[in-house]
Amino acid sequence: MQSRNQIKKFVSSRSLQFLYPLSVNWKAGITNLIQSIALSAAGSIAPTPITVYDALFSVWDGLKTVSDIDPSDVTYRWETQTTAVFTYVRLESQSDYYQWLSHISTKCITEVAYIVDVDSWRPNGTGEWIVYPDLEADTRYLYHTPTYYNSTTRALWAYNNVNGTYHDAISEITISGPESKKVQTIYPCYPLHCE
Repeated sequence: MQSRNQIKKFVSSRSLQFLYPLSVNWKAGITNLIQSIALSAAGSIAPTPITVYDALFSVWDGLKTVSDIDPSDVTYRWETQTTAVFTYVRLESQSDYYQWLSHISTKCITEVAYIVDVDSWRPNGTGEWIVYPDLEADTRYLYHTPTYYNSTTRALWAYNNVNGTYHDAISEITISGPESKKVQTIYPCYPLHCE
């Protein structure tokens, strides 16, 4: 059995606006800043969402899971890398000339960078409180790996049971922000469409 890997990347960005009073205050420990779901032949893959608190606690002094946060604009930038594994199978008594592509699987790693506009009230030194602009930024990684990614067992099963090549590949990833607003649906490199 032989395997061959191929890697492709997709990069883009988008800003979402959350306008008060149409948007309600966000609870830092409950509101998700980043959530995702990936679809594959084996079903959906949903990594643990990243709350506003998880995303900003290391850069925002005094933030607590129970903090109420005014909705703000969020800018996202992402890069998705797809790794595809092509697995070929043949009988032990046969030469490589007879190997058959029995299984194709992919996994995706998506790096999501975000900038959150969290303007804050601060004393200006003369006893007055004024709004100061404050942008907080960081990066998180989302991992989407189907159950049978790079599986020898699945390749052998496909060789014996499927008339053709079996796919365990990520067909799409949807990234959402606060209030379940869709940031983007990403269509990563799918093995039939990779160059």
